[in-house]
Amino acid sequence: MKNKILTQGHFDGFCLLYSILNSYKALVNPSQTASKFVESNFNKWSKLISISPSLQNFSSGEGSNFGIDTNRIDIKLKRLFIESCFDVLTERNNNNFTVTRESIETLKNFNFNNSVVIIALKDEAILEHGQIGDHWITIIGKDDDNERFLVACSYTLHKYGFKEQVDINTERVFNNTMPYSEMKKKYLYENAIHGIHINFNMIEKSQEKH
Repeated sequence: MKNKILTQGHFDGFCLLYSILNSYKALVNPSQTASKFVESNFNKWSKLISISPSLQNFSSGEGSNFGIDTNRIDIKLKRLFIESCFDVLTERNNNNFTVTRESIETLKNFNFNNSVVIIALKDEAILEHGQIGDHWITIIGKDDDNERFLVACSYTLHKYGFKEQVDINTERVFNNTMPYSEMKKKYLYENAIHGIHINFNMIEKSQEKH
């Protein structure tokens, strides 16, 4: 079976960019293979690289390291960067996507029908398939029966092997999970939780014009 979740190494090693692209892919084409997505979107990857701040930090691994006290300016810059990336991915038609700041509390009742969440985990966070480390992930849905969030992680394949499954509610693909009980300040950067929302009506209208 071919993997559908983008893995670090498909483009390069920047986990924040991978969480952004996995969010975009989960919302617009979840069933497409990762390799086919890369083939179709490599030009967009190049554009994302071109607007990435502190490339040296991203490539050295510092791009996902928030430190103990997350700077307010750094939080704002990362949110603006995520918004800019979606502008690039949608050719700056920003009516297609909106980015909202979420909290640990709003996550519990978050509606994933047309949305996903980008979130930054602390090193102490433990996912179903183990500890990933200071890392950005995409939450593509939730499993209320087992009280867990469904995660698309760009590093799980490297560390724990191929474990992809399909969420029956959204038809999106996940390769890891995180229990509701792990959604605490101890395990995640509470100011680095971003809801990504797609407006399918705007996309359909845009396609009709072309």
